[in-house]
Amino acid sequence: MKERKVWLLIAIICVAIVITIIGIVILKNTERKVKDPEVEDERNTYSYYQENPAQVVNGKKPAKTNIIGLYSMVDECIKSYYSMIKAGNSEIVLSYLNEDFIKANSINQSNMYNFIKKYNDYSTYRTMDMYDLGGMTYTEYYVKGKINGVFVYFLVGTDINNETFDIMPIQEAEYNNYLEKVANTEESTEKIISKKVYNFYRVPIISDEDLSRKYYVDYIKLMLTDSEQAYSMLNEQYKKIRFGSIENFKKYITNNRQSFIETYNVETADIAKFKNYDEYNKYVEAKAQYKMKSYAVNNYNEYTQCVCGNITGNNYIFNAKYPMDYEVYLDTFTVDLPEFIEKYSNTSEKNKVLMNIEKVKNALNTNVYGYMYSKLDETFKKNKFPNQNIFVEYMRKNLFALNKFEYTSIKQDGKLYIIETTVTDATAKNNAKRTMNVVMKLNEGTDFVMSFSFN
Repeated sequence: MKERKVWLLIAIICVAIVITIIGIVILKNTERKVKDPEVEDERNTYSYYQENPAQVVNGKKPAKTNIIGLYSMVDECIKSYYSMIKAGNSEIVLSYLNEDFIKANSINQSNMYNFIKKYNDYSTYRTMDMYDLGGMTYTEYYVKGKINGVFVYFLVGTDINNETFDIMPIQEAEYNNYLEKVANTEESTEKIISKKVYNFYRVPIISDEDLSRKYYVDYIKLMLTDSEQAYSMLNEQYKKIRFGSIENFKKYITNNRQSFIETYNVETADIAKFKNYDEYNKYVEAKAQYKMKSYAVNNYNEYTQCVCGNITGNNYIFNAKYPMDYEVYLDTFTVDLPEFIEKYSNTSEKNKVLMNIEKVKNALNTNVYGYMYSKLDETFKKNKFPNQNIFVEYMRKNLFALNKFEYTSIKQDGKLYIIETTVTDATAKNNAKRTMNVVMKLNEGTDFVMSFSFN
């Protein structure tokens, strides 16, 4: 009997505890609703924008497009537009055009090309600048491009719900006006771009490798098609030290033109243009030495950096503040980048020596003999190579067009370091080997002097 009373008492206590907990939870939730009106405001605001999506853009001005996937999507829409014009496919071109543009000009397949300018070479098109102004479901992109040396301007619209786009060619003045406009609409619904079989877009997923190759190929294409634009995109300090003038830069392009053409062709090779995959694969393997060999993407506060390496062992450095809006370094030896200086400052002297020799190798592989010549010990230079022409002739006779360095040993003798290096042909076309002995002295900062000999 006593046990039954004890269990009954325990049950009553448990029920009381549960009721108390439930009461506390209800009270807390009530207090939260009273004390946190911001949450309710956010809910109401969200519901309002869902019902009146156009209001989202009120008060906004166009901003530079800063998402590489969206930038690439719009860029591809314009390139597809030009591709269809080149192919003479009026049906698809018409499906791409903005409806307001079509109606305002009474455009049809027969008279379309009275309103669209044709060009001899559409492959030269490049997007130069892109801004966007977006709502919940509809976004306008204002694009400045360049084709055959002529600037062109577009308004590209995208409809997220239908995954459709349209294009309207515009004039420079219209483009500039769009960039200054402030969204101020009272409409409760956003613009819809109807589906027309062909006018669908796809937002690509851009990997680090894709991004690096995108910059790499873009700049090589610029050097081949628009050397003045390519020159303007070089880092200012680097440009002055490495080239000094656009004439010297153009000579550099001329001297390496065939290599740039091969690189561009293999990097943009389209499997659809080959008989089968085997033919495509044979081509790519035969041109393997021209492909991008390595890449790295580093994200900093003010820019994204892409480092692209090729068979020379050299790196192209792209620092981009916005997609495709970058400055470039064509090597890592002409100017010491902040990243190099930081790494150099925090490593051992032996590693500093090896980092310096890598810079020398990269200079040799890109035919920048002046860099190594400037680093030669003055006495050694005077006795062995009284002028740079003699030095260049000697190095070309004793080394390969593309060199691979393997460091056999490194020894220290007082302030000097002696490095034994085995040099082979980086292309593996020549089985010969050379032994290069380098003597190096480290100076202040990142400076150094050296001498060398071959066995």
